[in-house]
Amino acid sequence: MRVDDRFRGTGAGRAQLRHIVAQARERGIRSLWLETGSADAFISARALTRARGSPRAGRSRATRPIRSPPS
Repeated sequence: MRVDDRFRGTGAGRAQLRHIVAQARERGIRSLWLETGSADAFISARALTRARGSPRAGRSRATRPIRSPPS
């Protein structure tokens, strides 16, 4: 998942993530993983996933599920 630089800060990434979560929920998928890097270029992505309730990955860079609130 990536947003073109021209659309950063406009809510486009948040909208993409909401859509992905909604589609997964419709299909009965109960866990999603969105992998992010540890470099500074991924600060926004990590903030977005944390805002959705995903815990911060440890040093092992293990992926963690993004938990969506019950509908």
